[in-house]
Amino acid sequence: MEKLLEFKERICKSELFKKLANFLNKFYSSDLYIITLFIIAIINWKFKLIWLVVITYSIFIFLIYFFKLTKLKLLPIAISLIIAIRYDLINNYFLPLLIVASILSIVFIINFIRKRPKINNGIFLGMLFILFSMIFSLVNTPVLTDSMKAIGLWSFYTILYLYLLNLDDIIENKKTARFYLAKVFVYLSLAVFIEVVIYYLEYGLGENIIRFYGSNDVHFGWANTTTVATLYLLIMPILLYYYTLDQKKYYLLLIVGLNLAILHLMLSRGAYLAMIILGLPLLLKIVSDVKHKTNFIITLIYLTIIALLIILLVAIPTGYIKEFFDFLSSKGLSIEDIELISRIGFRVFQRYPLLGAGANSANYYISIAIDNRFYDNFVIETLANMGLVGLISFGYYLYQIVRYCIKKNKYNSYVLIVVIAIIIQGLMETTFYNPLVMIILVFIFPLLETEKDILE
Repeated sequence: MEKLLEFKERICKSELFKKLANFLNKFYSSDLYIITLFIIAIINWKFKLIWLVVITYSIFIFLIYFFKLTKLKLLPIAISLIIAIRYDLINNYFLPLLIVASILSIVFIINFIRKRPKINNGIFLGMLFILFSMIFSLVNTPVLTDSMKAIGLWSFYTILYLYLLNLDDIIENKKTARFYLAKVFVYLSLAVFIEVVIYYLEYGLGENIIRFYGSNDVHFGWANTTTVATLYLLIMPILLYYYTLDQKKYYLLLIVGLNLAILHLMLSRGAYLAMIILGLPLLLKIVSDVKHKTNFIITLIYLTIIALLIILLVAIPTGYIKEFFDFLSSKGLSIEDIELISRIGFRVFQRYPLLGAGANSANYYISIAIDNRFYDNFVIETLANMGLVGLISFGYYLYQIVRYCIKKNKYNSYVLIVVIAIIIQGLMETTFYNPLVMIILVFIFPLLETEKDILE
């Protein structure tokens, strides 16, 4: 062992090692690193591979630890991995997700043993309370394996959040970490756009795009259309926060416009409702935050004119607008399915009012009447699965999130908009219990400004 350590020390002192370390540090600090990861993710997704991301990402991770680069460089790896895997059946995702989550959890726990983590955080405690509620609900669960999956996933979210909360690279400079997260989100939004286009070219070319994405058969592997809409609701406020800090980045407004177009295509009723309610407050917030208000308003006018020209010259002549409103009138605004699922969920809650029917038990009860895996309403989902104990725990979790978000800080304000958006969408579609949503939130919340940060 001593010889190995001596050998490593000799290598680290060599001139070649120093040059390689300098090169890698420049590469990992550049946008090219993030772009490379998302290109690999898209290729892996397009050809339904596994080995490509496993090999390349393992090399990237090894180099980060071996050359002692900042752990923030792991962020684009984790986020790009979300859109890299493409299975035909959603259940096929569980095993690889379980393996990755188990390995990472062990690494995090070892890290906690070496360095005692600070656990005095309201959001972390809220996540713990929800975890305990899930465990208590096991007494009533009809399918133990489904409930254990949910408990395992929520345990992973909780451990990952605690790890990020105690990560020195975040603690020492949250502002830098926020910039980096926003930059990763820029490329994530573009990568998702590319996958949406590729999917249409693969399966819907020649078909009306609204009719195609309005069908229930569209699934990108890692997400359905509703989840893609939710992803953009999570991303856009952070991109706009990034823009308010540097108005020279005009491309951010173009990307947000592109995000809105894709969100519009996903035909998510909950996302539409969130945008209608929050659109004006978000716009007023941006106007109040930007330094050069006149320039922003002029830019916004130009973008609006471009959007109107696209509608007049492309969308209307091709029948896109007509098809969109026909879809809404025939199916898009119907809430009969939501009412049916909610009635089932409420009856389950009446049967198990205290502890619920078991975490992730919705499919067992809903499948009798409709093909769905969730109650599509986070309040009903919580009551039916974890009862009143779960609702109180989830209420505490939301309270702590809002309590942190209302601290006087620009980033916190935009995160509050994110939270309100997924609360609104979550009344009609699944948000908080969606693994993709929770992973993104776990990356967003540790960067919130706290009272301690403000005092420092």
